[in-house]
Amino acid sequence: MFALVLLGVSPRAAAEPTPQRRTAPVFPAALETPIDSIPFAPKSASLPGSARGPLDRLAARLAVDPRLRIELLAFAGGSDQQAQAHRLSLERALALRQYLMSHGIPRVRIIVRALGNGTGGGDQDRVDVVPLTP
Repeated sequence: MFALVLLGVSPRAAAEPTPQRRTAPVFPAALETPIDSIPFAPKSASLPGSARGPLDRLAARLAVDPRLRIELLAFAGGSDQQAQAHRLSLERALALRQYLMSHGIPRVRIIVRALGNGTGGGDQDRVDVVPLTP
């Protein structure tokens, strides 16, 4: 207790629990449901034209709250070689990240994970967009 007084903290303040902060949902109710995945053509890392609309909406959501971050989980199928599948999945995730960065989303808010030919329970040729808590 003597050390607390020296540090300028009253014993009463040290004994009181600090109130727990409630965190807001990652994507507030006012925003649309986040996209789940972007499909890719087999053996291609080119961003499909059909992905531009969902990615534009995602960029708009991310622009609303600078605390929001996402993780891109990239998959690539059709290859027996793990190294080749890993490289393709990385190229896909980087293509999505580059698109979002070109819309003003900072790189530090986008985490990239290339998972190769591990499917994660879905189509092998896709990138899942996962919101992260602030």
